[in-house]
Amino acid sequence: MSAMNPQVQHVTGTLEVVGVPFRIRDHLLQNTVWFVTGEGAGARQYSLGSMFRVTEVGEASEDGFKQFAAGPGRVFQPAIPIKDMAWFPEVLRVTGNFAFGVTEVKDEAVIAGLTQLAAEAGNEVG
Repeated sequence: MSAMNPQVQHVTGTLEVVGVPFRIRDHLLQNTVWFVTGEGAGARQYSLGSMFRVTEVGEASEDGFKQFAAGPGRVFQPAIPIKDMAWFPEVLRVTGNFAFGVTEVKDEAVIAGLTQLAAEAGNEVG
């Protein structure tokens, strides 16, 4: 995994992402990180796989990684399909079809949509 492709670890209600670029890491504190999964070739199916609120950032102890961000969160099982949501094309645009790595999304419709999906799955976003 490279810094552009962070590795996600899940340990008892805490999610941790290692490989977070330093220039972004500190800005993640107290923000929600949403992980979108993509499956299939051609017409990929995108889903909301997990989310967490960043409460800690620091130096990673894992070989090959320099930084981490961690906090309480949830893995959605099953993952929540989002490809057909009205706001999803904005996610693709802002993230460069997920080529940009960790990317800040400021669009209120996207944030509201993700927050609503998490709430419907029983997870409050603070």
